[in-house]
Amino acid sequence: MVYRGSEIKSRRGATNRSGLISARVRLWILLGIVAVILLMLLFSGDGLWHSFVLKRQIIVMEAKIDSLETVNAQMKQRIKGLRSRDPDIIEEEARSQGMIKPGEKVYLMRHKSEKSK
Repeated sequence: MVYRGSEIKSRRGATNRSGLISARVRLWILLGIVAVILLMLLFSGDGLWHSFVLKRQIIVMEAKIDSLETVNAQMKQRIKGLRSRDPDIIEEEARSQGMIKPGEKVYLMRHKSEKSK
Protein backbone atom coordinates (compact mmCIF):
# COMPACT_ATOMS: atom_id res chain seq x y z
CA MET A 1 0.00 0.00 0.00
CA VAL A 2 1.11 3.44 -0.75
CA TYR A 3 0.00 6.36 1.39
CA ARG A 4 -0.10 9.83 -0.10
CA GLY A 5 -0.55 12.83 2.18
CA SER A 6 -3.81 12.65 4.16
CA GLU A 7 -5.16 9.86 2.01
CA ILE A 8 -5.61 6.73 4.15
CA LYS A 9 -6.93 3.43 2.88
CA SER A 10 -8.44 0.72 5.04
CA ARG A 11 -9.80 -2.75 4.45
CA ARG A 12 -13.19 -1.95 5.99
CA GLY A 13 -13.46 1.60 4.85
CA ALA A 14 -13.14 3.16 8.32
CA THR A 15 -11.96 6.33 6.65
CA ASN A 16 -12.51 7.69 3.21
CA ARG A 17 -10.10 9.58 0.98
CA SER A 18 -10.60 12.88 2.78
CA GLY A 19 -9.79 11.34 6.19
CA LEU A 20 -13.32 11.47 7.57
CA ILE A 21 -14.76 8.57 9.58
CA SER A 22 -17.43 6.59 7.77
CA ALA A 23 -21.07 6.69 8.83
CA ARG A 24 -20.98 3.10 10.10
CA VAL A 25 -18.06 3.77 12.45
CA ARG A 26 -19.69 6.98 13.68
CA LEU A 27 -22.86 5.01 14.42
CA TRP A 28 -20.93 2.42 16.46
CA ILE A 29 -19.12 5.13 18.38
CA LEU A 30 -22.41 6.87 19.11
CA LEU A 31 -24.01 3.60 20.24
CA GLY A 32 -21.03 2.92 22.51
CA ILE A 33 -21.30 6.35 24.09
CA VAL A 34 -25.06 5.95 24.60
CA ALA A 35 -24.51 2.49 26.14
CA VAL A 36 -21.92 3.86 28.57
CA ILE A 37 -24.23 6.72 29.57
CA LEU A 38 -27.15 4.32 30.11
CA LEU A 39 -25.01 1.99 32.22
CA MET A 40 -23.84 4.93 34.31
CA LEU A 41 -27.43 6.10 34.81
CA LEU A 42 -28.59 2.65 35.83
CA PHE A 43 -25.77 1.35 37.98
CA SER A 44 -23.78 4.30 39.33
CA GLY A 45 -23.91 5.12 43.04
CA ASP A 46 -27.03 7.25 42.71
CA GLY A 47 -28.36 5.48 39.63
CA LEU A 48 -31.84 4.25 38.84
CA TRP A 49 -31.19 0.77 40.26
CA HIS A 50 -30.12 2.29 43.60
CA SER A 51 -33.27 4.43 43.62
CA PHE A 52 -35.41 1.35 42.94
CA VAL A 53 -33.79 -0.54 45.84
CA LEU A 54 -34.29 2.43 48.17
CA LYS A 55 -37.96 2.75 47.21
CA ARG A 56 -38.51 -0.94 48.02
CA GLN A 57 -36.82 -0.44 51.40
CA ILE A 58 -39.03 2.57 52.09
CA ILE A 59 -42.16 0.51 51.38
CA VAL A 60 -41.00 -2.25 53.75
CA MET A 61 -40.11 0.24 56.47
CA GLU A 62 -43.44 2.07 56.14
CA ALA A 63 -45.24 -1.26 56.62
CA LYS A 64 -43.15 -1.92 59.76
CA ILE A 65 -43.95 1.57 61.03
CA ASP A 66 -47.68 0.97 60.54
CA SER A 67 -47.45 -2.33 62.39
CA LEU A 68 -45.49 -0.78 65.26
CA GLU A 69 -47.92 2.13 65.49
CA THR A 70 -50.77 -0.37 65.85
CA VAL A 71 -48.91 -2.23 68.61
CA ASN A 72 -48.07 1.08 70.27
CA ALA A 73 -51.73 2.14 70.28
CA GLN A 74 -52.74 -1.22 71.80
CA MET A 75 -50.10 -0.85 74.52
CA LYS A 76 -51.27 2.67 75.30
CA GLN A 77 -54.82 1.34 75.73
CA ARG A 78 -53.54 -1.41 78.02
CA ILE A 79 -51.53 1.08 80.10
CA LYS A 80 -54.55 3.35 80.33
CA GLY A 81 -56.66 0.42 81.56
CA LEU A 82 -54.06 -0.63 84.13
CA ARG A 83 -53.70 2.92 85.44
CA SER A 84 -57.49 3.29 85.74
CA ARG A 85 -57.49 0.01 87.72
CA ASP A 86 -59.97 -1.64 85.35
CA PRO A 87 -60.59 -5.03 87.02
CA ASP A 88 -60.96 -6.90 83.72
CA ILE A 89 -57.64 -5.68 82.40
CA ILE A 90 -55.89 -6.31 85.72
CA GLU A 91 -57.28 -9.88 85.83
CA GLU A 92 -56.21 -10.49 82.24
CA GLU A 93 -52.67 -9.31 83.02
CA ALA A 94 -52.49 -11.40 86.21
CA ARG A 95 -53.66 -14.55 84.38
CA SER A 96 -51.15 -13.96 81.57
CA GLN A 97 -48.48 -14.13 84.28
CA GLY A 98 -49.84 -17.44 85.64
CA MET A 99 -51.76 -16.11 88.66
CA ILE A 100 -55.06 -17.57 89.87
CA LYS A 101 -57.87 -16.32 92.07
CA PRO A 102 -58.20 -17.61 95.62
CA GLY A 103 -60.16 -20.87 95.65
CA GLU A 104 -59.54 -21.73 91.99
CA LYS A 105 -58.10 -25.09 91.09
CA VAL A 106 -55.41 -25.46 88.47
CA TYR A 107 -55.45 -28.44 86.13
CA LEU A 108 -52.32 -29.16 84.15
CA MET A 109 -52.93 -30.75 80.81
CA ARG A 110 -50.13 -32.77 79.28
CA HIS A 111 -49.86 -33.49 75.61
CA LYS A 112 -49.42 -37.07 74.44
CA SER A 113 -45.82 -36.34 73.43
CA GLU A 114 -45.00 -35.23 76.99
CA LYS A 115 -46.41 -38.46 78.54
CA SER A 116 -43.95 -40.63 76.66
CA LYS A 117 -40.91 -38.78 78.06
